[in-house]
Amino acid sequence: MRGLDAADFTLVQAATAISGSLVVALAVAKGYLDAEGAYNACCVDELYQLEKWGEDSLARKRIDGIRHEFDALVRFRDLIRTSS
Repeated sequence: MRGLDAADFTLVQAATAISGSLVVALAVAKGYLDAEGAYNACCVDELYQLEKWGEDSLARKRIDGIRHEFDALVRFRDLIRTSS
């Protein structure tokens, strides 16, 4: 976490809160994962369960929210990169 500026620290903190994974958060912050990759990485079990057992409206709503949050977070990342 050393060496992160305020924007990158905010990005990592938000991505960790969304995903529950510091590894996913750092990968998003460093540009190794896009929104879809981060979503797939942190929701792999939920997606498998939906595929195996069928749709669950509450689970779908939860993971759709995660997807939207990652979309917004990656847009933020891209904006702070282009404004620097």
